[in-house]
Amino acid sequence: MSNTVRVALWCCQRSLSTLFERCIAAGGDIEIFHEVYLAAYRFGPQHRQENATFETDDNYTYENVHKMLSQKFPLGRAAFIKDMAFAVEGRFPELSSEFCHTFLIRSPQKVIRSYVKLLQGCNFDENYVSELRQKLPNSFKQQCLLYDYFIEHGYQSNMIVIDADDFAAMPEIVLRRYCQETGLTFGGCMLRCESLDSIPEDWHCSEVLKKATKASGSHERALRSTGIEPSTSTGKGPDLPIVWQKCVDECEQFYRIMFERRTIFKE
Repeated sequence: MSNTVRVALWCCQRSLSTLFERCIAAGGDIEIFHEVYLAAYRFGPQHRQENATFETDDNYTYENVHKMLSQKFPLGRAAFIKDMAFAVEGRFPELSSEFCHTFLIRSPQKVIRSYVKLLQGCNFDENYVSELRQKLPNSFKQQCLLYDYFIEHGYQSNMIVIDADDFAAMPEIVLRRYCQETGLTFGGCMLRCESLDSIPEDWHCSEVLKKATKASGSHERALRSTGIEPSTSTGKGPDLPIVWQKCVDECEQFYRIMFERRTIFKE
């Protein structure tokens, strides 16, 4: 690989990750890889989705994704991938040590409340929703395991871990620190975005994934946002259905591990 600054952000679902990604993209001079491993996991020929049936995208093999991320870019142009940790489960050794690996976490209570709200407006069948509930704890678990893998195999001695609450409450402080520690260049433009109807054409992203997110509305709020309004929301609301609260409880043990590892930001 060249001397290109390469940064990876490993997330769980509904963690403000697309909004964070948009902030990074607004800095300019950067290649954005949007959930390319998730596309291989969910839509590619090696997909691991069990119950739900989706359109396939044969271009998104794991091998092709690795090649995509290792290509050379013009001098001065950085590369940034935002993806889900669970999408690389069992494939950690294939990940490049040339990337600066970082994490974005969020409270399971807030993640699942966001999911429940999203699913109310979708027409997903019960098989998909049931599988989602079953797999969400593993999403949090894989963040822990991936972090451990990077440390144990000497990828990095320290990694920045952002809690979504900190990003929402003090976006400029978080983004400045993030850029400082990853080698990206911070600019005030990162705090402002244009409202979008879909994933930008210049982002590297599966066309099938684009259609799926458009249909579900999962990225709509993040794409339509024109900036980050500092938030102190507690995420409290009516009691969750028992099956979802059980899911929260199962996720919580893994979230707490990552929360203890979080980077401390000071206003």
